[in-house]
Amino acid sequence: FASVGTRAGYDSNVNSATELTEFLGFGLNDQSRAQDSEFYEAALSAGGAYQLTPRLRLGGRASARFRKNAQASFANSDVYALGARLDRRAGRQSQSLALLAFTLSLDGTRNSTALALTGDWRFELTDRLSGGPMLRVGQIRFQDSLSVKDVDQWALGAVLEWRVGQD
Repeated sequence: FASVGTRAGYDSNVNSATELTEFLGFGLNDQSRAQDSEFYEAALSAGGAYQLTPRLRLGGRASARFRKNAQASFANSDVYALGARLDRRAGRQSQSLALLAFTLSLDGTRNSTALALTGDWRFELTDRLSGGPMLRVGQIRFQDSLSVKDVDQWALGAVLEWRVGQD
């Protein structure tokens, strides 16, 4: 499969920063404080899947996403990702386990790399609508010429998906 997508919207905190003007006695500049902006995004994706058994499918995907922020260009980002996933479907339930590696660039400079394992358990609510819990565990590495900082990532959330077209 291959896909091309676009998104546009409004982000109330494009740089995931604080609204404080001072931190530990230091004054923060505009780029260090929360910034809001409209954004425009384009995404490209390609991959494939192989049916292992009637219930198990193995898949892989490569993707690229480019995001531009109209009022906060310093937070423009490019994300390149590779992933592999194993899906199991039984009746009206499905489980997925995916390994994802990605690199993130902010304003043209590589900011971080990550490796994460994501799992979800979905329940079909209708023929096209499914939802359920999701867990992601990973590590993000921020590196510059002077230091390396590894940050553990744990994310628990909910997935809600509306399918369009053939399965």
